[in-house]
Amino acid sequence: MSKPRTANPALAISEADLASALALIGTEIHHQPLRSSALARVMRETFLGSDAGGAWDWRMAYDLMQAAAVQVLLRGDGVAGDIAAARLLASRLLTETRRSEQQIRLQQFSTPLTFATMAVRAAAIRKGETVLEPSAGTGALAAFAARTGAALLLNEIDPFRQRLLRAVFGGEVTGHDGEHIDDLLQSPLLPDVVVMNPPFASSVDRSRDKHIAAKHLVAAAKRLAPGGRLVAIMPPGFTPERDAAHWSRACSLLTPRLALTMPGQVYRKLGTSVETQLMVFDKVQEGGEMIRANVRDLGEALAYVDAVAATRTEIRPVQRAAAVTPARPIGPASVPRKTAAGVVTASKAWANAVVPLTFTSLDIPRNNMPISDIYARYRPQRIEIAGAQEHPTPLVESIAMASVAPPVPSNTGSDDLRLPARLIEQGDLSEAQLETIIMAHDAHGRDLPGRFTIDDDQTKLTRADDDPDARAYRLGYFLGDGTGCGKGRECAGLILVNWLAGRRKAIWVSKSATLIEDAIRDWTDLGGSPADIQPLSKWKPDQPIPMGDGILFVTYATLRSAGKCGTTRLSQILAWMGEDFDGVLAFDEAHAMQNAAGSEQGRGVKPSQQGLAGLRLQLAAPRARVFYISATGATSVHNLAYAARLGLWGQGPEYPFPSRESFVSAMEAGGVAAMEVVARDLKTLGLYTARALSFDGVEYDVLEHALTPAQIEIYDAYAVRSDDSSQSRGRADSDRRHDASGETN
Repeated sequence: MSKPRTANPALAISEADLASALALIGTEIHHQPLRSSALARVMRETFLGSDAGGAWDWRMAYDLMQAAAVQVLLRGDGVAGDIAAARLLASRLLTETRRSEQQIRLQQFSTPLTFATMAVRAAAIRKGETVLEPSAGTGALAAFAARTGAALLLNEIDPFRQRLLRAVFGGEVTGHDGEHIDDLLQSPLLPDVVVMNPPFASSVDRSRDKHIAAKHLVAAAKRLAPGGRLVAIMPPGFTPERDAAHWSRACSLLTPRLALTMPGQVYRKLGTSVETQLMVFDKVQEGGEMIRANVRDLGEALAYVDAVAATRTEIRPVQRAAAVTPARPIGPASVPRKTAAGVVTASKAWANAVVPLTFTSLDIPRNNMPISDIYARYRPQRIEIAGAQEHPTPLVESIAMASVAPPVPSNTGSDDLRLPARLIEQGDLSEAQLETIIMAHDAHGRDLPGRFTIDDDQTKLTRADDDPDARAYRLGYFLGDGTGCGKGRECAGLILVNWLAGRRKAIWVSKSATLIEDAIRDWTDLGGSPADIQPLSKWKPDQPIPMGDGILFVTYATLRSAGKCGTTRLSQILAWMGEDFDGVLAFDEAHAMQNAAGSEQGRGVKPSQQGLAGLRLQLAAPRARVFYISATGATSVHNLAYAARLGLWGQGPEYPFPSRESFVSAMEAGGVAAMEVVARDLKTLGLYTARALSFDGVEYDVLEHALTPAQIEIYDAYAVRSDDSSQSRGRADSDRRHDASGETN
């Protein structure tokens, strides 16, 4: 996920100045209640300016104040106890009265110190255990975990808060989106405990999302070691009654132990009064009754917290056996570090491991044998993919297509071509589907010959190799598989390869808005999140798309539309893509862009608006990885006018036809046979594939339904009534239209 934008002064400050500011604020807090004037003075001295002048803002000041309090807490001797220390420090902090847009967007409401100590107390952390905090904020939860002698794995998406955590705790702090922490965290270590306070109603890139806290919890639960404990501060709506789907998902991974509803006054000093839940889960098989209660304050919660802390089970020794070397955890210098992760850790890490997609080239192309006069059995002809499973249903291709072989792709083992190991080994992507991904990835590594400028209408390229403003255009790929071959999953797989390579913006254009459900299904089948795919219709044409990284789902009808102020959807999409967009641009049901160039037959047909919109989208993004998907893309030669990125026409000897018009003319003269030759040639260039499900072995039989006498009687009655009704309508129609003279009334 992309990192949220933070004010430049926060990132420009040096490490020394940041440490100095924390020390100055900490000194104030250590001796007396902090005054706003004292905090403002430190901020002015550190950032060499005032908040009014834009040198800093009060959100930064509050974050520094919270981090300084954590630093004071860590440097204390612990004699006073966590609860007493938390109450004392909390009483000396300012009440936060100012908010920033980013705070609201990312739901940056840190954990009050007194609440943090309750959460960590409920976790019952043992000395030497590893604790993960996936949304560490300014470190309140992590501080009390460190005081128990735990080693820390800290993650925080906000860059400024990352710097604060490094300054306070030292060591590495990752910057992943907590919603995907299990997938993105590179360390194979499984934490013994997770303590977390996720955002309640807003994700990093997709604005409002009332289920985001539950998604963060599920992601953290996946990473938690078997036998471990997860303690989370959650919104009040996360219950089996109000969020059954996410609750069920969480309980498939965890066993709930405690759900305490906390009053809004707990968060009063942080500028909000929202109710929360303190929730405790164990990652164990045995069940048990969950305690649910409402408490009036933290003091009343203490009895419940101590009771659930006493129920934590001992992790079995086998789960601590040395298997891999963990990433260096964070903690105070005196804290012992865990030196072993479990055996389960190794298998878990391998299941989620992203590995290069490797294959062996075949010097002699595989000969796919005919099974009829029309079709040949299909297997990849030029490569053998390591560990790949055959397609669950036999595939075929036409005899004509089977007579030629594609080129050998050149990207085996590339760091840019990687997938989770389980997708290959478990057959979630079959051998044929993986071949498509490999061939498309290889095609996207090449450019159309020459450099081009685009006309004012943005529908035609002109070759201009010597023009400094000319751009190189990336080759596209055409997937012509028939129904049942899994075109949607192949598209999702190609997007995933690019996602893992860092290209985390993609566009999925399809024929109908309802097909977003199929896209989400295919994406989540490969391990993606449903929230990664967002429909363009979610935003008005005249507003910018606030989503950062993700998959933008667009229909062809939406693509050609415009807003009330004249802003087109196309310009809205291009603004989101950015000038150097190099992600996947997938055109599902690409034949919907038919007649992109119009037709000159008869009186002529004007170019279709959605065909033109699709053509403009391709040509406006020269570095996009265009992926055409259609089982019927060439029913008419004019329908291929949208395939501008296949190199079928262009200026120069490298192109078979000098223009789109000459290509269309030649194909019309050659008929269906010429279209088949084009498809074969594209396959030999590594730009096209078309498979279909095999019906070999399918048997047909007549299924006769013997009617009962009662059914025959019913059908006879229907026939009689239908005949009577028809005759009556005929007589009424005749009487209405003609009078006695024979003239029509």
